[in-house]
Amino acid sequence: MIIYTCITNGYDKFSDEHYYDPDVRYVAFTDGTVEVPEQWESYPIKVEHECPRRRSAHPKICPHHYFEVGQTTVWIDGCYTITKEFVETSKSILSRSKLTHMIHPCRFNFVEEVMEGYVSSFNTKEQMVEIMEALMELDYDFRAYCSPVLASIWRHIIPEMYEFHDIWWKYSLIGPNRDQISFDTARQLTGMQWQTIKHPAQNYWPEVGIDFDHRTGKKNRLGKHPQAGDLEQYKREGEMLKEIRRCTRLIPKLYYKHNFQSMIEANVLNR
Repeated sequence: MIIYTCITNGYDKFSDEHYYDPDVRYVAFTDGTVEVPEQWESYPIKVEHECPRRRSAHPKICPHHYFEVGQTTVWIDGCYTITKEFVETSKSILSRSKLTHMIHPCRFNFVEEVMEGYVSSFNTKEQMVEIMEALMELDYDFRAYCSPVLASIWRHIIPEMYEFHDIWWKYSLIGPNRDQISFDTARQLTGMQWQTIKHPAQNYWPEVGIDFDHRTGKKNRLGKHPQAGDLEQYKREGEMLKEIRRCTRLIPKLYYKHNFQSMIEANVLNR
């Protein structure tokens, strides 16, 4: 089993508390801005991009460009600490399924996914409109959004995954520099079947041995990623909701139920 991550622009550090299993390979892709511990194999990223966040996503989104067919891989975002429980749980997940991802505890619909990025100032209105207009040209079902969490992904490298991941990469470069909507785009276009992990109770994170809560779990983050949106746009959410209705034909008031106050506080008010 290979556990791997990617760190660019010095955003994260390698935790001194990572658990190292002697039967697991630990692989890091970096741009040279972070010191890699000796327990990790270090490799360069195979693409260039002016946005460090998009560049760091390439090994995550396209593992078939980095690993050989038949290898079993676990992606983990660089800001989290690997625990023994996580390693053991990952072995179990990979023994049962070729492709596995988590479901967000809030079970976001498409409208809420867009609004989370907007009110948190991760993305501009124009970026969100760009991806929505691209999806309008496809046979994309805005009502069937799967609400993935992609902080960790469990995959066997198999040829059947190649098209999915190439499409995911293609659409990840359109609009927002986040990867959830582009993941679901690839899922819908290819029909690729994924196993999913979710807590049986809504609003609780899946129990895989890592705290994925944005308020408490990102202990290895050194700096916040640049945010494309302005810090006042959460006050203008009506503008974004109007564009969502135009592009998706969804009625926002029927879908927009989640309260994003904690995201606004963490990413805007207390930035």
